[in-house]
Amino acid sequence: MKRKFPILIVFLTIALSYSAIGQDTYINSLNSIYTKTTDDSLQLELLGVMCFHTMTIDSLKSAAFCQKGLDLCKKAENKYAVANMYRTAGIFYNYFSDYSNAEINYTKALKLFRSINTENGRIGYAKTCYNFGLYYNYFADYTKELEMYNQAIPTFEKHKIDNFTIAVYNRIANIYGVIGDFENEKKYKRKLIALASSISDSYSLKQAYLAMGDLYSEKSMYDSACYYFDKLKMICEKDTDYEVLSTCYSNIAFLENQRNNNSKALIFALKAFDYTKMNINKNSEAYCYYQTGLYYFKMKRISTARDTLLSGLAHSRKYKFKEYERKIIDVLAELESVSGNYKLAFDYKTQYEILYQDMMNEEKQKQLSNFEIKYKTKEQSEKIKELEYQRQIDNIKLQKRMLALYALSALALSMLAAAFFIYKYYTKKRQLAFKELELQQQKFEKLQKENQLTATQSALRGEESERHRIAKELHDGLGGLLSGIKLTLTGMRGNYIVSQESVNQFDRAIRLMDESIQELRSVAHNMMPEALLKFGLKDALSDFCDNLNHTNEINIVFAFFGTEKRYDKNFEINVYRIVQELMNNALKYAQASEIIVQMIVEESRYHLTVQDNGIGFDPEILKHSKGNGFANVQSRVSMNNGRIDIISKKGNGTEISIEFDI
Repeated sequence: MKRKFPILIVFLTIALSYSAIGQDTYINSLNSIYTKTTDDSLQLELLGVMCFHTMTIDSLKSAAFCQKGLDLCKKAENKYAVANMYRTAGIFYNYFSDYSNAEINYTKALKLFRSINTENGRIGYAKTCYNFGLYYNYFADYTKELEMYNQAIPTFEKHKIDNFTIAVYNRIANIYGVIGDFENEKKYKRKLIALASSISDSYSLKQAYLAMGDLYSEKSMYDSACYYFDKLKMICEKDTDYEVLSTCYSNIAFLENQRNNNSKALIFALKAFDYTKMNINKNSEAYCYYQTGLYYFKMKRISTARDTLLSGLAHSRKYKFKEYERKIIDVLAELESVSGNYKLAFDYKTQYEILYQDMMNEEKQKQLSNFEIKYKTKEQSEKIKELEYQRQIDNIKLQKRMLALYALSALALSMLAAAFFIYKYYTKKRQLAFKELELQQQKFEKLQKENQLTATQSALRGEESERHRIAKELHDGLGGLLSGIKLTLTGMRGNYIVSQESVNQFDRAIRLMDESIQELRSVAHNMMPEALLKFGLKDALSDFCDNLNHTNEINIVFAFFGTEKRYDKNFEINVYRIVQELMNNALKYAQASEIIVQMIVEESRYHLTVQDNGIGFDPEILKHSKGNGFANVQSRVSMNNGRIDIISKKGNGTEISIEFDI
């Protein structure tokens, strides 16, 4: 008897043991992300991963994650995420033998993946085909299983998804092995070996060599079997994989036994025993007891055979390996019979029959359970198909009723539509009349505003022109006369002999004349500053602030940022008057100790700020103010398409910002 090495079982045991170490931490971290995100696609992906990773560790948690995912599928919009969740649900139900729900979810996943015309959609479809193939394997429906694998293979090969390709090759080879198609079984196992070698997949390569050795061994092609077992042995020795090495030597021992080389068979069986003890695998150890005991018996080393078999019997009973217990008892019965211990041989034979019967009953019970599951699954599938058929009939009836309803609705709607269009016609006509009236009103208001703006502009321009004229006359006319009087009086001062008192009065008169000339120049400057006309806003505002600094106890700061440039004369005059008005208001009412004037010039923007640290005020009062000062400021700002912003609060000072687009 050859020993079959359960590579997949061992691999899964190691993987699941490893994953169980940090399972709670891993699942908790994923769950934390799941609770924080509102992205349906990410939630579905996380639920699928958590369902899969808890499947073999905590079935209740896995079921909860699965149900949450299926509930979310009803409202999620990402087709790929929904399809992937259905695939995971199919794996879950298949694992827990709920085959009807597994079939439902795999079918939904296939339908959705088929509708996603992307690389990910095609790969998802291929993976679902692979899972669906495993589902059909349970029912031994090899035709449908092969059909699923054949749909999956082209995608896996094209996109080099090697782990799935290897798995599919292995499954197809096994199917051909079950149905007795030796050539196709050999073909796919060789493809498996070629792929595993090309990607240096040691695990898959060992699995493939072992499978090929078993295949040739079953066909009594012992040389070919030995060829693959030797290759397997070399890889295992390199990897120090004692478990597979033990299996390899056990199978070589079996081959030598089949060739009637009992001494060689025993040597290899003992080597297998040594490696099994190094690996501490109790199941393999039980087999090695049986194998070495059998070969000792065949070589007529009765005493050693008996001791080995009895040790193996105790070991098998201790660890409840009934299959090896039965086989060892069978050999012991024959051994004692050959030795002439007929009573003991009879006892072993009796034990063998009882154990064999128990195992057969267990197997029958297991088969009955499987048949019951398969029957119920098939029954449920038929009920689902029946309900689906009934649903289709109900849909047809409903469609007929709906068609009649649509016809009546169409008639009613046509009548309503006619009434609606008539109503709409007159309503639209009325709306057009109102709209035309409204447009006329808007044109009138716009014209009125334009007239007001023109009037304001004309008034301000007239005012500025008058200011300029008066300033010029005061400076050139009256200023010149006063300067002439002063020069005349100064010249007269030394030509006459007068009393000291008269001299003092004369000097006082000249001082008053100086003050009058200075005041006259100040008035003329305020009415039309010479610096503004000659040098522009920056110098004019700077001079204005400096003059105020000399005549007031308040600290006035002027700050300029940007590149100095000249603007339209009217624009410069308006900005200057705005600053004058704002500064006068601050000096009169703010009770401030400091006033800051900022001028910022950019390529397409002119920004002005006047800020004080005074008592502040409620900006709402400006709406009800009867004075012309701030009204003129607003008019000048509007006239130049500017924007004004006032920030002030009682006790917190005032900041007025004005901005013009240039």
